[in-house]
Amino acid sequence: MNKFVGTLAINYAIFPIFFSGILLGFAWLIPPYSYPWSTFSSEFLSFIAGIILLIAMLFQDIKIPKIQLWMLFIVIVPVVQWFMGVIDDFSIAFLALIYLLGFWLMIIAGFNLALLPKQRELLMFGFSNLVFKVAIISSLMAILQWLNLEFYAYGIMQLNGNRPYANFGQPNNLATFLIIGLLGGLYLYETTNIPVKKLIICSVIILIGIALTQSRTSWLVFIFIIAYLLYKKPLSLSFNKLFFWVGGYFILASYLLPSISKWIMHNFFGSITHTVSILERASSGHERIGMWLQILHAIIERPWFGYGWNQTSVAVVESIHFNTVQIWFNSSHNILLDILVWNGIPIGLFIIMSIAVWLFWLNKNTNDIISVIAILMTSAVIIHAMFEFPQRYAYFLLPTGFLLGIVQAQKSNLKFITINKRIFCCVLFIFVVLLLLVWRDCKFLQKNSQFIFRYESANIAFLGSNRVLFLTKFQKNLEWIEMSPRTKLSDHELNKIGYMVKNEATQYNLKKYAQILKYNGKIHNANEQLIILKKLYNQEENLDDLDILQ
Repeated sequence: MNKFVGTLAINYAIFPIFFSGILLGFAWLIPPYSYPWSTFSSEFLSFIAGIILLIAMLFQDIKIPKIQLWMLFIVIVPVVQWFMGVIDDFSIAFLALIYLLGFWLMIIAGFNLALLPKQRELLMFGFSNLVFKVAIISSLMAILQWLNLEFYAYGIMQLNGNRPYANFGQPNNLATFLIIGLLGGLYLYETTNIPVKKLIICSVIILIGIALTQSRTSWLVFIFIIAYLLYKKPLSLSFNKLFFWVGGYFILASYLLPSISKWIMHNFFGSITHTVSILERASSGHERIGMWLQILHAIIERPWFGYGWNQTSVAVVESIHFNTVQIWFNSSHNILLDILVWNGIPIGLFIIMSIAVWLFWLNKNTNDIISVIAILMTSAVIIHAMFEFPQRYAYFLLPTGFLLGIVQAQKSNLKFITINKRIFCCVLFIFVVLLLLVWRDCKFLQKNSQFIFRYESANIAFLGSNRVLFLTKFQKNLEWIEMSPRTKLSDHELNKIGYMVKNEATQYNLKKYAQILKYNGKIHNANEQLIILKKLYNQEENLDDLDILQ
């Protein structure tokens, strides 16, 4: 009977799972959105895909492993920080809550949908097939950007800089995704009858895409993949084939692509994107060390409760006297430091140690090819998070949670609690409503921003309302852009603006805030903003000579 019910669940669940995969594929492929949230379309589609996966769980009993319950403490931390006043703007706490809850729910979804061995295989096959195909398409986009031919193809971002990024908008994000796609191809090779020639051709295209991104994180990920596979040894790949995969990448990145670029420019007189070698990349861009040192100083200055979730920029401004790199950053480019600076040392260490123990336990119990490939895919994101912030993107965060849930499902004898489906449906309904309200806020802000950037008055209602419910941070940014530097404000209003500027310490914001402070008689505070401007951007400004911003 249980086998029959399980088979029935697979048949019904496969349709929402398939639709979820289509939406996630579009989330990786579509170009960025417009102001105020450039990646909103991809984020929204990723969450919709996640919700559809949660709906697929309704065809079976919904089980929450007891080992996952402690994570709910982490989920509510941003809201607690908002209540305590550590976070001033509700939207910052709200978005952090939504992303953390989404990650947690995807772990639950991956676990439940992969409990049956047959469904677990189908899930991993479907995900691997999806990322492999999208990686090929994204690699072709990157190649077109490299050749400066993206203008002739509809739907591809115009390249800005010399490192292609397809429609991810960031080269390292593309590189991480392409590595996940390459691992998807590896899984297909090991578990299906995919022709070797087809695999090699597609893999070379993806390797070219990775090499074009010139991502240094990729070097570490590839080295980790070799070490991990040699340690686990569950696959039929020999060491020679492993060496071919990774060695091929390093040859492409260090010698072939730079040489090919020069050959094309010399023989065809074409203007293509300059590609640097591995040695050139390795000898440049060491700002992260200075950033990490400053964040360590910031952590020491506020060791107990930190600066609030997703408020690294506040820590940067408040520890400006320890600044050694003239650059503003709103992420420490290391997830461990971010967790510590957001939450303080006690809570931060608890979060880090708890997740580390859980991941170690998952890896220790890895005993099949599905878990090995899923662990490698998530490791690509985790290693990337040690140097940047892929966890801020739902199209990385949610699939990572889902894959970890699939890995955990190999331990089907875990202690769990069964959730009433009516309760689960209520939670799901609330989540959907919140997501739709966020979409409505974003559309409202998008429409009004178009007027503001044309220097026109903006208060255009959308869906019968001109209020922003959740994305208040973006609304304040628009009001700030619209505000004249010659505006009389109370001390409370000035402090509120000061907090916003700390969170977005751009040149424009620092200069304008200095102007407003000067106009309101706060000369000392205005000069402090110019000191921060000098420290972060190496831009010398005199308050007396600073023109009023229009």
